[in-house]
Amino acid sequence: MTMTMTEVILHIYNFTNSGSDKTNNTIVQINKIFKDSIGLGGIFHSAVQVVVTSDRQLKLMIMKLVQH
Repeated sequence: MTMTMTEVILHIYNFTNSGSDKTNNTIVQINKIFKDSIGLGGIFHSAVQVVVTSDRQLKLMIMKLVQH
């Protein structure tokens, strides 16, 4: 099987855009605890976007994911 390069984009969303000051402040405090106490980044959401150029490439990618 020939390996080809595929564009992959990682999206990271900050949860402190909730529209509620109370919720945003709570998330900031939780993130601060995670960062200062545990050394982790905090509450975020991420999504991986894989850019495919053909149906064949998509099928190959799905097969590789299922195998792992």
